[in-house]
Amino acid sequence: MCELFGMSAARRRDATARAREFFARGAEVRHGWGYALLDDAGAARIEKEPLPAPQSAFLAARLREGLAAPALIGHLRHATVGLLDRDNCHPFEAADATGRRWVLAHNGTIFSYPPLDHLTLRQRGQTDSERILLHIVELMDDHARRTGRAPDAAARFDILSRYAADLSRRNKANLLVWDGEILYAHTNYAGSLHVSYEPGAVFLSTYPLPTGAWEPLPFTALCAFRAGALVRQAPAHGYEYIDNEADRRFLTDDFAQL
Repeated sequence: MCELFGMSAARRRDATARAREFFARGAEVRHGWGYALLDDAGAARIEKEPLPAPQSAFLAARLREGLAAPALIGHLRHATVGLLDRDNCHPFEAADATGRRWVLAHNGTIFSYPPLDHLTLRQRGQTDSERILLHIVELMDDHARRTGRAPDAAARFDILSRYAADLSRRNKANLLVWDGEILYAHTNYAGSLHVSYEPGAVFLSTYPLPTGAWEPLPFTALCAFRAGALVRQAPAHGYEYIDNEADRRFLTDDFAQL
């Protein structure tokens, strides 16, 4: 499966050592790598390639230079939907109607969620993950139209919490989402997203990395991190994704077409 990595810090922080540990796992998760360096002004610098992270001279050079930012999202891709090209590598970025930039990385597969279907005409790649981000932007824009104002932090959290629960009813939806200020994390697949707290910083990883004391992220509950601290946690919605034979067949048939 894909793997996720994230950081939220109280100030600009060097995440190179943790990122190096994470991207070393690309020897096993081989279909692409990517990261977004996220700054306090709401901008994102995204780099990604459709090849194994340990084979990337570009990534090696970036790690030598150092990855430092107040927040970061990283991803290793194990392709299940979409071709092996850059447009299908995570993270993805999109802007809502108010100009707020959103960034998303996803570990999972959407087996059935009709509200995403029309977005195949708008996305650059073919992944269901990109469609999740575009739909989040649609939800934020809908709120702005209905209320006459951009959603504030509380509204954004509530929208994302409801969305994560709805998406999880039939699908595997491990998500890292950034809204220009706050890093959100969600998992509904047991044992597949962990958190490590340090003074002034929090790190997230699909699997515990060698550095840090790791614990499972709260399960089926959207968590919001800002400036290195957990600032809000939703009640658990309880929609756990469990592997099953029908979904395994779907993934095998789809991957055979890549």
